[in-house]
Amino acid sequence: MANHLRLLNASERRYETRRLETLRYTPAQAAFRASTEPWACWRDANQVGKSTCLASEAVDYCRGTHPVQRHRPPVQVLVCSESWEQFDPLMEKIWSLCPRHEIDPRNGYDPGRGITGKPPRLVFVDGPGRGSRISFATYKQSAARIAGATVHRVLLDEPCPESFLGEVPSRLMKNKGHIRAYFTPTSTSAPVAWLKTKCKKGDVAEYNWGLTEEAVWPQGNPAPWMTSQEIDEFERLLLAHEVEMRMGRSWFATLTSAWLRGFSDKNIKAVDLADLEGWRLLVGIDHGTADGKQAAVLSAVTDEHTDRPRAVFIAEAVAEGLTLPEADARNILDMLASVGLSYSDVDEWTGDRSLDAKKLAIQKSNAILRKELALLLGVPSRQLKKIAVPKKYPGSMTDGMRTLNALFTRTDDDGAPHGIVDERCVELIKGVREFNGHPKHPAKDIVDAARYPIERALGRQRLRVQVARWG
Repeated sequence: MANHLRLLNASERRYETRRLETLRYTPAQAAFRASTEPWACWRDANQVGKSTCLASEAVDYCRGTHPVQRHRPPVQVLVCSESWEQFDPLMEKIWSLCPRHEIDPRNGYDPGRGITGKPPRLVFVDGPGRGSRISFATYKQSAARIAGATVHRVLLDEPCPESFLGEVPSRLMKNKGHIRAYFTPTSTSAPVAWLKTKCKKGDVAEYNWGLTEEAVWPQGNPAPWMTSQEIDEFERLLLAHEVEMRMGRSWFATLTSAWLRGFSDKNIKAVDLADLEGWRLLVGIDHGTADGKQAAVLSAVTDEHTDRPRAVFIAEAVAEGLTLPEADARNILDMLASVGLSYSDVDEWTGDRSLDAKKLAIQKSNAILRKELALLLGVPSRQLKKIAVPKKYPGSMTDGMRTLNALFTRTDDDGAPHGIVDERCVELIKGVREFNGHPKHPAKDIVDAARYPIERALGRQRLRVQVARWG
């Protein structure tokens, strides 16, 4: 047993000290690491290994082991990203590649929070990179965060605002340093037209390969990170407007009439509640506006903690224009009754943020709706389940729509879809066929009511369709 423990400890030490040396690079990663231009950007698909390449470049450059080492250590490397929340996965990669015995013991990595310190940084106190430092900054802090800094290399994770670059060249000028940018454009990222123009003019070198088996096959590996079948599946799950961007074929979103390209007639069928025994029942609500719809959708989910959750949309309640809260409560209870259910059968409720229509002196909120439901049911409102508010952030709608698209696209071996809409849900069927992402689209209310509880029920699982496993 003692020998086994010694072997395990030795293996762990080798992993912590030599992982960078044993890393195998894809041809794309190797080519970008070997780039010599003062400013180069790698604009490409998801999952091709950009963030791993960035992490290895930061550590290698500090240690003087980079294939294009312009400066002898000690050096200063600045890594920038959109926000501290988005920084965590990249920081984890950088930390995993750092030889622990060469890093200041006061430095560390806190899962979910990132590199420790105020401001966060990694300082090399031993080994070939002694005296080198990796610092971090966000685009939200603006260029003021890097004003006064003299650095040797700037690494940009995700597209940065053009204004952020104002200070960067002057910080690199003394050392004649280089800029490297790694990103996949998205519909919610900073504008990239200015950078495309610089690439077209030749001021910035652009690297791009697209998502192929060759692009994700590390040199010397017996197999690629993703097979062609997995790449095809990944592309199938993407929303229509983002396919070309996320596959590395375009700088911009593609205008299209509908996002949910995975939905078709195969996803429409009559639902028998007897087949949903053991499933969780959910109600989603989108509070209507004067020019919109008050919408509620009853759905059911199962296997929500697995990689292959399923969802069925059973019934809907839709009212045009601005309705009163008591009418909304009645419509929801009628919706449940239409399929033989009552309030107590629902496991979880999710409703949008409050609506205040001042001109018409009408307020709507989850608390008001809960109170009206209690009045109709003849019970104190405190006895009813709370109505949760959906989490919203930049890109949350796109993430939620991608979840719905994955459900509608995926099937069992026998062809049975993982996302079904009952044929009685006429408005929802029309909505998922037509919604194009516009915030004023007439189908947005019903689609939001459908996606809110699904997002909440699936939690982190809903992100599996977009998070890069390898890069």
